Amino acid sequence: MSPKAGEVALVGWTNVGKSTLLNRLVGEKLAAVAQRPQTTRHRIMGVLTLPERGQIVFVDTPGFHRPRERMNRAMVDAARRTLTAVDLAILVVDAEKGAGAGDAEVAKAIASSGVACSPNGSGSADTLSTFIE
Repeated sequence: MSPKAGEVALVGWTNVGKSTLLNRLVGEKLAAVAQRPQTTRHRIMGVLTLPERGQIVFVDTPGFHRPRERMNRAMVDAARRTLTAVDLAILVVDAEKGAGAGDAEVAKAIASSGVACSPNGSGSADTLSTFIE
């Protein structure tokens, strides 16, 4: 069996735990974690190597939000561009708060990008349409 690799974007509304998830998945602190929104301003990549199976490149993205400033628009644009460059997107939602209007916006962005999606890393892409409603 030949080793394989794939890229997985961690996307969601701002401050839902994408960076925390990246750090846990790769077993190292690669991304800064803070209570303050928009801590992640650029894409951050972390690699998980699965011996005899391949590698997963996780891409932590800036959080989606309603930008007012040029820098914030660039952050949201970076997150949107990431969706066109990966094999799978994981829609990360704050488990304590549950899904909200912002999460539905992100789900629509994922759906329109055409990338396969798994809400919170479980389920199938079919569950994304029910998430949007």
